[in-house]
Amino acid sequence: FEKKLCELNDFEDGLVVGSGFLANISLIEGLVRKKDILFIDEEYHASGMLASKLVDKVIVFKHNDYGDLEDKLKANPATRQIVAIEGVYSMGGDVAPKNFAQVVNRYNALLIVDEAHSSGVIGENLLGWFDYHNLQIRSNYIKMGTLGKAYGSYGAYILATSHIISFLENRAKAIIYTTAPSLMDIAQGYINLGYIQKKKEKIKKKIIQRKYIIKKYLNLETESLILPIKIGDNKNVLELQELLKANGFMVGAIRQPTVKSAILRVILKLDIKKEELKRLATLLSTHVDYA
Repeated sequence: FEKKLCELNDFEDGLVVGSGFLANISLIEGLVRKKDILFIDEEYHASGMLASKLVDKVIVFKHNDYGDLEDKLKANPATRQIVAIEGVYSMGGDVAPKNFAQVVNRYNALLIVDEAHSSGVIGENLLGWFDYHNLQIRSNYIKMGTLGKAYGSYGAYILATSHIISFLENRAKAIIYTTAPSLMDIAQGYINLGYIQKKKEKIKKKIIQRKYIIKKYLNLETESLILPIKIGDNKNVLELQELLKANGFMVGAIRQPTVKSAILRVILKLDIKKEELKRLATLLSTHVDYA
């Protein structure tokens, strides 16, 4: 499985770990040493934010702001500078700009990209952020992702150079001291990875169709399959969630501290029929004030 992931994504080596949460803990706790600095996006996944508490020096930069990152890299030299971003952000559904790769390359920093919500969803080959931006893989790039989203299983993976993978195998506590994914989990992930590659044109067409429906009915756009709808009021978002549930739709009502202001988090799953998505969009347009 790891070999197939490396082959498709053009990385040298890889490993699997029990979950995406553990993959972030592994990378950040394992890689960032005493003389290093971790630079992390303010909206990075909670697992990465938790892991950042385990390292000595952390600098948070403004969400998706590569200019702010560059300013902070320039002002804070270190033995190693390690940058952590997401390919697609789990709450906002927005894609990290290509400029992040250019910035880290200028400073010879390591770049960790959490591809949990981008692998299988964006890119010409549905391989995620590096594919989406047509980036040639370099030795300072690290890709991690989960098997629990597009790949329909359980577990996670980390792709990098052989040197980094070997280092993690010997230093990352969340790899060494936790249970590996089961054979069934890996087998299912492997099969689904192959299915996505075989059916990628059909899948891309379905993704486009769902984005079109959202644009037509709600005048909203998303770069991914995550559609955040700003509500603001905690009571209101819970009431809307119950309304949608009564109409057959399970939609997340996300509140603080997960997000700064309450949202409905709609996932444009491909197994939802287009007519059902239109019905959901109609409900939202009727009951949500976009003003």
